Amino acid sequence: MPAQCVESDVEIAAPREAVYAYLADFPRHMEWNEQPQRMTPLNEGPARVGSRYSTLESMPSNMPLKQRLMFKVAMPIMKMVHGMSDETIAEITELDEGKRVAWAAHLPSKRSGDMMRMRWALDLEDAGDGTRVCQQCEVDPPEGSPFAKMINEEFAAEIRHGIDGNLAKLKTILENAVAFA
Repeated sequence: MPAQCVESDVEIAAPREAVYAYLADFPRHMEWNEQPQRMTPLNEGPARVGSRYSTLESMPSNMPLKQRLMFKVAMPIMKMVHGMSDETIAEITELDEGKRVAWAAHLPSKRSGDMMRMRWALDLEDAGDGTRVCQQCEVDPPEGSPFAKMINEEFAAEIRHGIDGNLAKLKTILENAVAFA
């Protein structure tokens, strides 16, 4: 199955430089993104291209009940069968000052290689008195991964819904920070 690509955007009433500085501070993603529950740096020093993080993630809150139940049953079985990790590994792939923050994430397995691969990017551009932030996600599970069968238009709609919620939270955080600055 070909990779599934999703994107959404939001306009934030904050200067692009401030938005970029916030987004480039990678561990702060936990403040506006609902999925990461814990993020552990695997490198010393500040976030930079090549910095890696081990991330414990929750299921998206918008996932339909049927899929949530399936995950509750299937995930422990997949962990046993494939030696799948509880945590994804994210690596910053691009930090283009004031323009882009990008990273790749994968869910490793001891027996079967990667179970899931995703590429994420946040692109910034001036928009009136603020900043337009466009987030893209490309989901590309390896062939043979049990997740490959789940990647479809419904899955993409769930990701888009999650991105929309996260961008709305990002907007609130950054606009409140500007208002109180």
